[in-house]
Amino acid sequence: MQVAYAPDAATADAALLAKAVAFAELGAHVHLAGEVRLDP
Repeated sequence: MQVAYAPDAATADAALLAKAVAFAELGAHVHLAGEVRLDP
C-alpha cells in the first residue's frame, strides 16, 4: 500500500497519480480505491 500526504486534496491527488504512473511503468498492477480524482 502506498500513501500520499499533502497539504490539500488536489495536491494529494496529483501525488497519488504520479506514484500510480511510476509503479505502472515499472510493470506493477495498480489499483486505486476510494474517491480518487484523476482530472488532468
